[in-house]
Amino acid sequence: YELCDEYGMLVMNDFWLSTDGFNLNPLDNCLFVRNVTETVRRFRNHPSIALWCARNEGFATNELEYMLAATLAKEDGSRHYTGNSRSLNSSGSGPWRYQFDAGWYYRSLAGGFRSEVGTPSLPTAETVREFMAEEDTWPISDVWYYHDWHNHRYGSKTFSELYKEGMDRKLGPSDNLDDFCKKAQLINYESHRAIFEAWNSKMWNDASGVLLWMSHPAWPSMVWQNYSSNGETAGAYYGTQKACRPLHIQMSLNSQHRVDIINTTLKEYRNLKVEVVVYDKLGKKIRFSQQKVSHVTPNALTPVTQLEDIKGLPDFSWVKLVLTTNNGKLLDDNVYWLNQKEWDGKVLTDLPISSVNVSVKNFTKKANHYEGKFIVKNPGQYLAAAIALTLRDAKTD
Repeated sequence: YELCDEYGMLVMNDFWLSTDGFNLNPLDNCLFVRNVTETVRRFRNHPSIALWCARNEGFATNELEYMLAATLAKEDGSRHYTGNSRSLNSSGSGPWRYQFDAGWYYRSLAGGFRSEVGTPSLPTAETVREFMAEEDTWPISDVWYYHDWHNHRYGSKTFSELYKEGMDRKLGPSDNLDDFCKKAQLINYESHRAIFEAWNSKMWNDASGVLLWMSHPAWPSMVWQNYSSNGETAGAYYGTQKACRPLHIQMSLNSQHRVDIINTTLKEYRNLKVEVVVYDKLGKKIRFSQQKVSHVTPNALTPVTQLEDIKGLPDFSWVKLVLTTNNGKLLDDNVYWLNQKEWDGKVLTDLPISSVNVSVKNFTKKANHYEGKFIVKNPGQYLAAAIALTLRDAKTD
C-alpha cells in the first residue's frame, strides 16, 4: 500500500472470498467480518485504496453481504464498496486466450470497465532456462504444462494451441526454444498493446478502464505476465508500456485505421505535429504525411487523421507514427504492421537480416548511479524490427 501511495497506483481491494461456486464460503461470518473491520481500520488511511470489494468473480452469501456493506459504511464511508469485482458495475472479465486478430479488441471487447482480461505471455529463452532443465525446454514437454502452458479448451482448440498456431501463422514455425521465444516477444508486444489501445480508442465513450490479468506470476510461468517472476521485462511489458504512455499517439486496428492522440494527463498541449510514415516490408519509405494539431485537450482523445486508401499500399507494410512539438522535440512514436493478405508464416520470414550497431556515449559514474546515452544505428538498407536492449554486469553477464 505504501508503494502504491508513492507511485500513484489505485487499488481495487478484494477481501478473502475467491471465485463463487469454485472456492468455499466462510464457516464463520462473524469472524470474517471482524477480520474485515481490523483490515479496514489498519489500511484505510492509504489514499491508494480506491474501493473495497467483497469477492472476486462472484458475490458473498446474502447474510455476509449485508454484514459487509454495513461494516464498510460504518468504518470507511469515504470509499465505494462493491460486492463483486466481475459483474457488478463492470463489463465482465476475460477472455484470457490469444486473439489472432488484434483488431478484435476494438470491435468486440473494448468498452465499460473491464475488471480482467489477458493473453498468453511466454518469457524469453534465457528466463525459461533459469527454471527448466535444458532437456525439457524443447520440444514442448510436460514441464511446460506444469508451468501453466494450459490445455484449457476454447472450442476445438486449446489455450496453448491457439497461441502457438497464431505465432506460426504470423512469423513461421520454430524448431528450437530460442527462435520460438524470440518470435513470441513480438506477438506478446502486439497483443498487450492492442488491449490497452483499444480502450484508449474509446476513452470515456463507454470505455473507462481495463485491468490486465495479470502483472506477474508468483512463480516461473509460461503465461499471463507483464514481467516474469525473475523481474525480466520482455515483449508484453513493452507493449503495455507503449500503450499506456501519458501522452500517446496510436492507430486503431479496425477498418478505419484512425490516428488519435491520447492525453491522460491534466496538461493541455498546443501546436503539436503528427507524422504518418508508411514503409514497405524492407523499409523503403512509400508514403509520408504531416498534420498540425493546434490543441490537445487534457484527459481526452484528440482525433488527428485516418490512414486512407490502404488498398493502394503493398500487401504488407509498416506504419510509423511520430508525435513531436512544433520545433521537433519527440514526444511519442508508435509502429504497426499492416498485412492485407493471408498470414501464411512466410510473410516476414524472408526479411533480410539487418546489422544493428549499439554504442555508448558519455557513460560516467555519478554519486550513486550511472549516466550515459545508448545509441542504436542501423547502417544497412533494410528495416530492423523489435530491437531489445539489455544492460548486463560485465563480471557475471
